[in-house]
Amino acid sequence: MSLKTLDNTPTITLPTPKPRVLITGATGFIGRHLVRSLQGNCSNITVLTRNATRAQKILGGDLRCIETLDAIASSPFDIVINLAGESLAEGRWNTKKKQRCIASRVDTTNALMRFIEQQSYKPSLLINGSAVGYYGTDICDEVDESYQPRIADYPQMLCHQWEQAAAEASNFGLRVVMLRIGVVLGEGGALAKMYPPFRLGLGGVIGSGEQWVSWIHMHDLMACIDHIIRDDSIVGPFNATAPAPITNRALTEALSKVLKRPARLPMPALMARVLFGEMANDLLLKGQRVLPAKAVDCGIDFQYPTITSALSHIIRV
Repeated sequence: MSLKTLDNTPTITLPTPKPRVLITGATGFIGRHLVRSLQGNCSNITVLTRNATRAQKILGGDLRCIETLDAIASSPFDIVINLAGESLAEGRWNTKKKQRCIASRVDTTNALMRFIEQQSYKPSLLINGSAVGYYGTDICDEVDESYQPRIADYPQMLCHQWEQAAAEASNFGLRVVMLRIGVVLGEGGALAKMYPPFRLGLGGVIGSGEQWVSWIHMHDLMACIDHIIRDDSIVGPFNATAPAPITNRALTEALSKVLKRPARLPMPALMARVLFGEMANDLLLKGQRVLPAKAVDCGIDFQYPTITSALSHIIRV
């Protein structure tokens, strides 16, 4: 048993003439797939990264890797896709960790805004990464892009500050889309962490198991980005989630069924808090029931709309 490499990640269909694309966060889980999807139909990709040599080795192909925006001070771009940010799920949260997560997003975005402002030829589109954490964890009802939450926890504050920084691009005439992404399922990310214990029959629900998980298959996330690029009417928040959010218990049962392994070792809430601290409360023991209203309205065809179809595609039994 293993997780499949998603070689059939869809090619993102770019308009003609082929636009010049600037990407941040390209070496991350989502960014690597994004670059692969774009490379099938775009030869003019620039990646802003902390280590250009490492990024080139990871991403390969015909692209330009830079470490500062000064290196492209006079280079025009048509599309900017901003995914930069230290992972919230890596490492225990403390003051320094939380400050790094904010700075890695907000500082990079502010630098992009200064760069765009100085360009005589400005991009037409900014797709700014965000997360469903924007909606908070103190809600049980279904929410879509129209929901305006009260900022009550750290992930909300993080998303809010990130989106607020990116929103400045609209003042420069750009179409700005805030891509609020759910838990992305693929051969990396959250599923890669869940897979080993579940494969050994050591998985189980976390806490009550009734917390909601808003998720999306990597293939469908790329399809959402593809549609956003091609549809000039899409602006503002855009939920990149499957149309059928599930509870942690349902996710556990589906993963157990696909792997054909029992999942009878729950992680009590107290244990989760001991192991993961504050992160357990905001990312593991609570969740959001987020619906992709805009994606559905604009006719995006989800290839993996149910958790069983998504897991069955990713997991090689």
